[in-house]
Amino acid sequence: MIFLMYNNSYPSGGRMVNLSSSIRNDHQLLSAIDPRPTLITAASHFYQLGWMVGTAGNLSAKQPDGSFWITASGCHKGQLGSKDFIRIATDGRVLEKPLPESRPSAETSIHQSIYSLFPDAKACYHIHSIEANLVSGFTKDD
Repeated sequence: MIFLMYNNSYPSGGRMVNLSSSIRNDHQLLSAIDPRPTLITAASHFYQLGWMVGTAGNLSAKQPDGSFWITASGCHKGQLGSKDFIRIATDGRVLEKPLPESRPSAETSIHQSIYSLFPDAKACYHIHSIEANLVSGFTKDD
């Protein structure tokens, strides 16, 4: 499940879900020089809801220059810090990574494509809720 952030609303399965009461009610933070504190708050909230269990899922926020910060691979979403994000250029190059051993999320190219297809998107949250994972395990017998 992927949420795109346009101001304070998140599309979810064809309906708009407003999370602004539980996540910082200031979308301008995502346009700030460093959106990582806002992403950390969102990840903590999603973790508490069971939507980002352990290291599952990833978050990103676009910068004014088109680059974006994305969670590094393998980071526990309930315990994120600013060092757990990597800054990616519009062409996919790594611009900044606070920890030398960090790797960008395996889904970095998905976030890159979303920002390209939806230029007004400010952030992208890719969650792996337990419910979604369970449902995805059901298959139709052929």
